[in-house]
Amino acid sequence: MIRTQITIGLLLTVLSMVLVTLIGLNENARLARTTEEQMARSIMRGAALFNTNCVVCHGEQGQGIPGRCPPLNTPELFDTKNGRVPQTGWSGSLPDYIRSTIAQGRLRSTRPDQYPGNTATDPAGVAAAMPLWSQQYGGPLRDDQIQDITNFILNWGKAPGRMAEVPEPPQQTPEQRGQRLFTSLGCAGCHNPQASGDGGLPCPNLGNISNVAATRVQGKSAQDYIHESIVNPSAFIVPGYQDNIMPKTFKDLPTDQIDAVIAYLMTRKQQ
Repeated sequence: MIRTQITIGLLLTVLSMVLVTLIGLNENARLARTTEEQMARSIMRGAALFNTNCVVCHGEQGQGIPGRCPPLNTPELFDTKNGRVPQTGWSGSLPDYIRSTIAQGRLRSTRPDQYPGNTATDPAGVAAAMPLWSQQYGGPLRDDQIQDITNFILNWGKAPGRMAEVPEPPQQTPEQRGQRLFTSLGCAGCHNPQASGDGGLPCPNLGNISNVAATRVQGKSAQDYIHESIVNPSAFIVPGYQDNIMPKTFKDLPTDQIDAVIAYLMTRKQQ
C-alpha cells in the first residue's frame, strides 16, 4: 500500500514538473504575442490621433508641407547616424526624440529657412513653431496618447517614404478592420466619419453615409454606391464638392480591404 502511494506520488510529481516545463516553454511565446498585439493597438490609436491633430501641418502620410512643416515619413528622420537626431544635437534615442518633440513642441524651428512652422498659438497660449501637446505642459494629450503617436511615426521607419502599415490586431470583425483601414489609408484626413459636421474637411461628411448612400444614385444600394465611390470616385460628385480630390488608386486595394471599409462605413449613421 505504501509503495503504491509512493509510486503515485512520484508520478504526480513528474507530471507536475512536465506541466510546469511546458507552461514555461510557451510563456515566452505568449508574452511576445501579447506585446505585439499591444503595439499594434497602440499604432492604430496613434494613427487616429495623428489624423486628428497632425495632418494639418505634417500631411496625411507624414510627407510634410513645403515652406511650413517638415516631413516625418522620410529616411532622414530614421537615420540615427547622419539624420535629424544628430543634426539637432540630441543625445538620446530616436523614440525619445520623437516623443519629446511631440510633448514639448518647438518654440522655434530648427530649420526656419525651410520650415518656419506654425505661426498660430498652441494650446498653452504660446506662439510656437510647433504646438506642445502633452498635458504636462498645458497641452491636450495624455502621456499614453503621446506614446501612441510616437509608435505610429516610428512605424514609418520600416519603409521610410511610404505609407505606414498599421499592424492589424487579431480577431477583428470586418467593421473593426475597416475602421483601422479607414485611418491607416488616410481617409480620415479628408472625411469626417462622425455625424458632427464636416469640421472644415475638404470631402463629404460620412457620419450618416449608411443612410445617405442609397439616396445618391438611383438604383444603387448603399453598399454599391460606397464601393463605386472608392474604386471610381469621379462617377458621382456630391453637390458642393470638387472632382479629382480623392485619389483614384484605391481601386487597386485588395477586395477584402475594400469590403472591410464598406462594412465600417455601413455602421456610420445618426442615432
